[in-house]
Amino acid sequence: RWVVQCTEYAASGTYAGRLLINTEFYRILLTLSDMVEKEQLACVPSTINRILLYIRRNLTQPLGLQQICEVFSLSPSHVERIFKAHLHMTVTEYINDEKLRLACELIQSSPMNLTQISQRLGYSSLSYFTRRFKRKFGQSPSKMFSIQKRTPD
Repeated sequence: RWVVQCTEYAASGTYAGRLLINTEFYRILLTLSDMVEKEQLACVPSTINRILLYIRRNLTQPLGLQQICEVFSLSPSHVERIFKAHLHMTVTEYINDEKLRLACELIQSSPMNLTQISQRLGYSSLSYFTRRFKRKFGQSPSKMFSIQKRTPD
């Protein structure tokens, strides 16, 4: 159904059509990213898998390296080392990426507005959330939000 809508809008050459196609493109990228990540995690040590699961389950709570290390009784240097070796990023980078990915999902499926989403994910301000989101996805969350709220399912 999405493909038909995207094709129809693209054929008409409207601005809304281009925005719809961009949004669908980002949704496909997120889906592919999740698929690749799941495949990569199959060969990641169980310690990291447990940490990743903990992070995903607690994205709406204040999270940081120190807290994670306390929960799993691991040293910060060890956790950072295994994250860099297996995921090629720091714990903080991973947490930020996951929060933004969740924000994208909430924009698409939640009745919450952007301020509520920003607060739920623990961002100190809507403007900081907007800057991080735009840096990650190439468009502002308000643009994606307006597209999602106008687009019929």
